Amino acid sequence: MSFCPNHPQTESVAECDGCQRPFCAACLVTLLGQRLCAECKEQRLATAIAPRPRNSAESIAALIVALIAAVPCQYAAPLVAPIAIYLGVMARRKLQERSGLGGHNMAMAAIVMSSATLICWVVALVVVLAGLAGRG
Repeated sequence: MSFCPNHPQTESVAECDGCQRPFCAACLVTLLGQRLCAECKEQRLATAIAPRPRNSAESIAALIVALIAAVPCQYAAPLVAPIAIYLGVMARRKLQERSGLGGHNMAMAAIVMSSATLICWVVALVVVLAGLAGRG
């Protein structure tokens, strides 16, 4: 027979699913199907509702430049897309150094989108040039 660590006169009824220590009914709560003591419950809640890290300014800038290269400025893509790729790479490097910031996916999206824009631009240029060569 074991007793509750919080209420030494009360017999424990079950173990905490988090720390495996025995507790009385008054000290255990059910959270997502698990019986937890107050300490384990607080730890679970703290990690469940942790604040999202803010996105880095570099990753936001990289994505904006990538969108500009991809959509409205197709003629400027050879100039703008490499800038977006560079900004995305620099943002990812900074994010690796500083773990408190978010924006990894945003920076990667900028790199991929700008690379695809540049590839599409080059393919279109080759098609146009091939068409012009076929006429002559």
